[in-house]
Amino acid sequence: MGSFGSIATLIILALSALGALLLERNVHIGYEASLLAIVLIIIVGLTAIIGIGMNARWAWALMLLVLSASLANLLWLLLIVGRSITLWATMAVTIFGILIASIAVETPKISVPAAPQKLETYTNGETAKAEKPKRKSKKRK
Repeated sequence: MGSFGSIATLIILALSALGALLLERNVHIGYEASLLAIVLIIIVGLTAIIGIGMNARWAWALMLLVLSASLANLLWLLLIVGRSITLWATMAVTIFGILIASIAVETPKISVPAAPQKLETYTNGETAKAEKPKRKSKKRK
């Protein structure tokens, strides 16, 4: 996806972080832990966005982990804050980002050889000499 993917995920990550920070105002228990989680999500997310811009194979998988951590933080905020339109909108944006990242993750292609290769064997540390086929002797009449 290249630059389009990095711009799209930057917008999704920014909206997710902004929503979480807006909800953070209503948190009275565990404020520091939640804020630390949001800051770590932003830092690791920016690393993933740079990787997406460079078309790195690991970048979409990292973005998937970042958005999953962001969704986990939002679920924790749901327990603390309760229902809020900001929370539901932020969760919808984060789930949309998870869908995009899971589609963009490349699965490794495993190639299976068509036929087994003939192996050369060794005996006593020396190479086995290939035996010449014996000629059939013709009987003379």
